[in-house]
Amino acid sequence: MGQLKIVQMHKCFETLSSELRLRILESLLAKPMSVEALAEKTSTERSTVSHSLKVLKDCSYVKADKQGKERIYSLTPGVLEGIKDSGEGHVFKFIDEHFQNYCNQECKRV
Repeated sequence: MGQLKIVQMHKCFETLSSELRLRILESLLAKPMSVEALAEKTSTERSTVSHSLKVLKDCSYVKADKQGKERIYSLTPGVLEGIKDSGEGHVFKFIDEHFQNYCNQECKRV
């Protein structure tokens, strides 16, 4: 495994190591939501949710669409598909697919 791959894996795990970020991803699996709705759902300060969304957006896990004065966040299409697979190694498949499809071109954290 090359050094770049290790750095990418570290950033992926670091991004997903936050309980709040995982709760945000879980919430967005159900439906797109605003910062305010996510803050209410997770019982977290709006600024903390905004920071977590920025990290998730920088790593291409979520995207934002402007609707009027607010941004509505949703999962980047296909980004969590690998996690739905069952069987041994599905998490590593997800991580590998994420790197191939998003990190090499878009992740601002690497």
